Amino acid sequence: MTDSTTALPATQVRAASRAGALWPRLLETSLVVLALVALEALVFRRHWSGELTIPWDFTGTYNAEAFAWWEDGGLLHPQQWMPYQWGGYPAAASVQNSSDYLPVGLMSLVMPFSIHAATILHALHAALGAAGAYIMVRRMSLGRYAAAFALVAWFFAVGYYSNAQHVDIARGFAWAPWIIVCVSPWWPWRRWWSIPLAGVLLWQAAISTYPGLLVQIAYGAVALVVVWQVTARPHWRRYLLPLGVAAVGALLLTLHKYIPNLLTRGVSGSPQQPEQAFDLGILGTVYLPYDFDWLPNDLSMRSFFVVAGVLPLVLFARLRSPGWWTGLALAATGILLGVPGPWNTVTSHLPGMSLSRFQLADSRVLMTLGLVVLAAEGFARVLDRVRSGGPGLLGPVRSTGLVVLLASALGVALGAGFPTEAWRGPWLLMVGITALIALAASPALAARGNVVASLVVVGVLAAATFSGTTWANENHRPWRVDRLEEETRLWGVTSDELIAARDTGYGGVRRPARVPLPEDATPEAARWPGWSLAYFNGRPTLGGYVNLFGVPSFDAVYDVVMREGPLRQDAIVFWEAPGMLVEDVADGVPSTATVGACLETGACGRGLEADATGYTQGEWHYRTVADAATRVVLNETFYPGFVVTACSSSCVDLPVSAAASGGVAFDLPAGTNDVTIVYRTPGWTASWIVFWAGFAVLGCAASWRLGAVISTAVLSRRGRRSPVVG
Repeated sequence: MTDSTTALPATQVRAASRAGALWPRLLETSLVVLALVALEALVFRRHWSGELTIPWDFTGTYNAEAFAWWEDGGLLHPQQWMPYQWGGYPAAASVQNSSDYLPVGLMSLVMPFSIHAATILHALHAALGAAGAYIMVRRMSLGRYAAAFALVAWFFAVGYYSNAQHVDIARGFAWAPWIIVCVSPWWPWRRWWSIPLAGVLLWQAAISTYPGLLVQIAYGAVALVVVWQVTARPHWRRYLLPLGVAAVGALLLTLHKYIPNLLTRGVSGSPQQPEQAFDLGILGTVYLPYDFDWLPNDLSMRSFFVVAGVLPLVLFARLRSPGWWTGLALAATGILLGVPGPWNTVTSHLPGMSLSRFQLADSRVLMTLGLVVLAAEGFARVLDRVRSGGPGLLGPVRSTGLVVLLASALGVALGAGFPTEAWRGPWLLMVGITALIALAASPALAARGNVVASLVVVGVLAAATFSGTTWANENHRPWRVDRLEEETRLWGVTSDELIAARDTGYGGVRRPARVPLPEDATPEAARWPGWSLAYFNGRPTLGGYVNLFGVPSFDAVYDVVMREGPLRQDAIVFWEAPGMLVEDVADGVPSTATVGACLETGACGRGLEADATGYTQGEWHYRTVADAATRVVLNETFYPGFVVTACSSSCVDLPVSAAASGGVAFDLPAGTNDVTIVYRTPGWTASWIVFWAGFAVLGCAASWRLGAVISTAVLSRRGRRSPVVG
């Protein structure tokens, strides 16, 4: 069988076609990688070298806890108990510890996950998000240059800079374009690998993103699926069915993390936060700096920045095109979910929205990504007119729109009170890039060919890059600080040095004493981020900041240690002491004298002796001798999941409850007993069942698709070899 146009066998024609398509793809991929490397070098080179890092929460529990989770166990053998702060807590109770997040695990294989490694990973997330934006726009068939503009624009998304300290928010911005791609009809659903890859990407996005941000992205994705199904009407078997399979697989993988979390800390919304203002000043941050004390809202929550070129290009987006529908749906969903208005009485009560502590700030990812998509659509349309001819796009309506845009931007800057030196440069840059776009869209340049188009591309991309780097550097406090100074300010040494000297004391018979709080410690001192050194050096502390406030077990320990009164000193001594079993005190705390005697002589109460015989992370062993049945307490924080077994002539499980001090309490039988206390995460087995079920769903989908591909290829080959009859 031959191709009539070439007189070559059809198989050779197809092979040549594939080979011919390979080189352009390799070239495009190489250029994208080079662009990302250039942007990383331009913005984050000093972060890569270790000179700079990110301040505030970044050097606190976010990354220190992530180091300990992967160091102590990892993905397939995770530790269930974290002993490092506030009497210990279940690893599953913290959703912000990077558990199951593969990029952290991979980074941990390359180098210890110190603050330097975490900083590099943050920089890589900016590149990950930019690459996702590029692929998202390319899958919409908007062309390489429009995709390159989206790449630059999303590299400077606010989440990587204003929210750099909030690891899970920055990661949410990085994963947002990938989520949109994976749930879209443009994902290559016919490929055998499409379902498992989409499922894994959605799983990683879900477990690494701040829950409030994730909820808003999920609503945006649902809105997009509805819009795409109504506008494009893909067949359900080619779109909704494979998307549903990928979503089910991703959900099962995600539940591996969230089932134990719900069972250990319960279902509750985030603490009530003050309403966020949305005024002229906040509106001005779309193109202006945001590091001014007179602007409302927290510094990390107030910027809505998009690079120069986005706003004017939005006006050129082709109505009812895929890019237009996508960008409009994203931006509209963000406005409805976050911007204050009469609709908030409905949207704020949607399922899951209670997880969003700052709804306006969380909505920025949808609104800014929607604007970037609309701008990419407009850029593609302008370039098409320049290269292919036809009437210009700059008619009276768009000309008026551009003038109104520039006048409004100036009015917002002046009306909100931005100083002249803050608005003059960005506004003039907006004027210049708007003039360039208007000139390219005018009838005078229509059909002027690729040379003019190239000049427009270079100008727009250069302006966007200059705009982003200038904005980021003008607002450097949230994402740029000297690393050595920051680490030594907190700990006296670097995190690398803490890791090198790490000693968890797991080989001893008793949990080591906790690093004490300062005398008369204030709540601020007790929550000092510097206590995060415990995760790095392995020595538990009494204080620290871990996101468990609102969990009854955690609050009980915090309250008994921090409240003023005669029992406070006893509580501090009890919780700072090495691991011990002592006689419990009804409605109180074991006395300082009892704790001291227990450690020195083993006399841990009236007629009670308790000697430590073994300790590993999440497991405690004691030999006890009691004259009578005695209620005892272990100085570890009580959470659901503790199992206590007492063995003498036989073994029996003892009921466990929370003591008034917040510790693990149980009734110890009389006589001599070997007591074993183990923490077992509730839902642990069920979470692993759903985890492997998720992989099974994705694997079966891949196998079914791959089998269909192989069968089709075999049948096709047999058909070509069949002799012609007649």
